[in-house]
Amino acid sequence: MRRRRTAEEVARLLREADRDLAKGLTVSDICRKAGIAETTYYRWRQQYDPEKVDAIAGAESWMVDEYTRECLVLHADSSITGAAVRRIVARVIGRRGAPTRIRGDNGSEFICEALVNWLPGVGAESIPVAAGIPWENGYIESFHSRLRDEFRERVEFETVADAREKAAWYRREYNTIRPHSSLRYATPKEFSAACDKKGINQRTKVRKSVSM
Repeated sequence: MRRRRTAEEVARLLREADRDLAKGLTVSDICRKAGIAETTYYRWRQQYDPEKVDAIAGAESWMVDEYTRECLVLHADSSITGAAVRRIVARVIGRRGAPTRIRGDNGSEFICEALVNWLPGVGAESIPVAAGIPWENGYIESFHSRLRDEFRERVEFETVADAREKAAWYRREYNTIRPHSSLRYATPKEFSAACDKKGINQRTKVRKSVSM
């Protein structure tokens, strides 16, 4: 069974098709090269704008609380820097308090001085995941897989603002409607509220990952 192409893959194929057309190739040539039917090619031309896809596929940032499983941030943008990640983390800390540990991958925006040198000042330790060992960040890998299958590959985005609005909707649904078996079938929001009511404060380990 052929794997379904993502929006980013379709946009990349269409940009390459534009270059090939400029070189004199026909649509039939392009479709044979890509292994697709001409009907698929023309359908993609109607559905996808490569420039719009690039506008929202450039960067994403999310944070997941290891204990409550809450998605604390789901941020879409055309690009993202260490300074931008720091601002996002600062907003979460202002809302919930600082975690003791933040685990992230080795993307440049996570290991840059703007973020790494700032975290100790707010009482948080940065724990990078070793390259090539994604299971060290199991919660975020699981969330990333679910986000890709349920959101990124099923929802179309017109602009960055549109992507942010739809991401906010997905985050609300994930936190407040969907029960989690690991939380005894409570939603993350319900479990978090129960912890607060009981005076249990274990929301101290936060995992963070960005997909570029």
